Amino acid sequence: MNDVIRTINNHRSIRKFKNKPLTQEQIDIIVRAARMAPTSGHLQSFTIIGVTNSTIKKELANRAKSTEVYECGYLFIFCVDFYRIMLTANDKQKEKMKKI
Repeated sequence: MNDVIRTINNHRSIRKFKNKPLTQEQIDIIVRAARMAPTSGHLQSFTIIGVTNSTIKKELANRAKSTEVYECGYLFIFCVDFYRIMLTANDKQKEKMKKI
């Protein structure tokens, strides 16, 4: 079995976080990895927002009904970026996306 398949098969999600700030180097490594992840047409049609402000994290945690959002030291929010998608869409696709 190759390393990629082994890594995927051994993946585990951990939802217990420490409210400990990440270093800029750690943030850069995570963002770089996200940018390198395969996406449809390699469009990278998302925007990453980083949140460290505890008031904002608390509000987001309340809205999401998720204590993990508040408990993490650095919150990464991935948002679909329709602007980037529209830049590469043909006319038919653009009309279809306008209805979303």
